Amino acid sequence: MRLRSRFALLFAGLSVAVALFLIWAIESGSLWTARGAVIVACVFLFFVGRAASRRFSRPIGELTEAASAIAAGERERELPRSGGEEIQALSAALQRMKNTLAREAERAESERRLAAMVFESLPDGLVVVDSKLHVLESNQRFSRMVGVAAPAGRALYDLLRHRELYELFESTLRSGTASQATVRLPDDAVWRVTVVPLPEQSRAAAVGVLADITQLERTEGMRRTFVADVSHELRTPIASIAAAAETLADGSPDAAETVDLVELIRRQTARIRELIEDLMDLAQIESGAVDLEREPVALVPLLREVAADLEGEAARRGITVAVAGEASARALADRRRLAQVIRNLLDNAIKFSPEGETVSLLAFTDAGSAGFEVADRGPGIPRAERERIFQRFYQVDRSRSKTRPGTGLGLAIVKHLVQLHGGSIEVESEVGKGSVFRVLLPGAPASA
Repeated sequence: MRLRSRFALLFAGLSVAVALFLIWAIESGSLWTARGAVIVACVFLFFVGRAASRRFSRPIGELTEAASAIAAGERERELPRSGGEEIQALSAALQRMKNTLAREAERAESERRLAAMVFESLPDGLVVVDSKLHVLESNQRFSRMVGVAAPAGRALYDLLRHRELYELFESTLRSGTASQATVRLPDDAVWRVTVVPLPEQSRAAAVGVLADITQLERTEGMRRTFVADVSHELRTPIASIAAAAETLADGSPDAAETVDLVELIRRQTARIRELIEDLMDLAQIESGAVDLEREPVALVPLLREVAADLEGEAARRGITVAVAGEASARALADRRRLAQVIRNLLDNAIKFSPEGETVSLLAFTDAGSAGFEVADRGPGIPRAERERIFQRFYQVDRSRSKTRPGTGLGLAIVKHLVQLHGGSIEVESEVGKGSVFRVLLPGAPASA
């Protein structure tokens, strides 16, 4: 009985041991299976996550690359539209920002081009300098005025050789107030310079405007000279008239003296009237108010006609006027105005020729043009004064005006009328041997 009990216990123990072994074996197999499943799941999730990451990161990378390219200056680059809703929303926002920036950049470029165009089209020189008086910007007019093609970056002192110009910029930077001065340069040029300081926060320190007023100053000088000359020309006849009138009013002149005084008043009045008429005529011509009635004009007959008009004056001085030339010489001109040119030149030739001499009028043709010459045997004109004789009131020798009266405007009128016809006038002269005035005009067509 006891033995059976022991065997039963032993069998039961063995059964339990076998059951535990089986459980451990099953558990071990399940554990490796679970581990394998976990590993497989992790690898699967890794590849799934990697694929998902690529799916989201690729559009972001493309968007980033496109944005970087646009920021680098590729304005035509388009932003990608791929990706999810969030990526597409971000891409649309960046696209709107790009369009806005493009519009602003285009507007800024347009404003820059406009400013540059205005900057370059200014008639005056413009220069922008920094605090050390180095040129930052300038226009072409400034470059031409200083004679340097590329002034940018150079010191202002190297460009403005005249000390007074440079000191004007220095004074403006030192005082902080605008400065202006008119500077006369060694080559007779006159500049009006204005320098204005700029705000301290800006890169530039001052801007200078250089206006070349040389021609304006010359015109103003001519105006002053003209007024002085007119006053001088009027002073003598007015004084003569006043003296004669006082003598007639206060004195008791006899009949012969009265006649002389009246003749003096008549002569001086005629001189004033002639001066006024010449001044008005010259003013009309210079202003362009004269309308030419052009027609074919035969020069030889016109020269003879004018010579006949001045025959009396020539005879009083013992001057012979000889007319010659080509019968075919015909100019396309205003007959009345051309006769005025010939009359002024011939009148001068008669006045300045010694008694008993001959004044020659010669018509000619020259390569489609026509012209005439007026030659005298007068005192001649020095080479240095040949261009100046066409100025108003100019006299080679002021003392001549007392013996050979005139307004001093004849040659100025001649020059302007010839130029108005599209022609030219030249002077050949030798002191002591006389002068030749040669006028060249457009020729009239042969069929006209």
